[in-house]
Amino acid sequence: MVPEPRRQFAVPIPVEILHADGHTEVEYAVNLSPGGLCLHAKVRLPVGERVRVSFSVPPEGCLVESEAQVVWSMPQGTGELFETGIHMEHRDVAVYGELHDWASQPTDRRR
Repeated sequence: MVPEPRRQFAVPIPVEILHADGHTEVEYAVNLSPGGLCLHAKVRLPVGERVRVSFSVPPEGCLVESEAQVVWSMPQGTGELFETGIHMEHRDVAVYGELHDWASQPTDRRR
């Protein structure tokens, strides 16, 4: 199985998370692939929780809105943040394709 392309971010992107009970919060994605994202979250999201995520692909890409599920969560560093894996369940093939193309682009890491 060929792994999906994945991009790390120098600056995390905001992701709105809508929970089943109706409350929303904004957490920050530190990497993104067509099938999911990794968040640095202020609270631990329960593994298995179903949520809806919404974010814009940088710098001026498409708006992504997807049903999703928390697949893993662990303390990061001092425990003030939780690194959290989210699996997105796309229904829009075009959005998946755009994410795949975007994540496949090489990044210039020179400074």
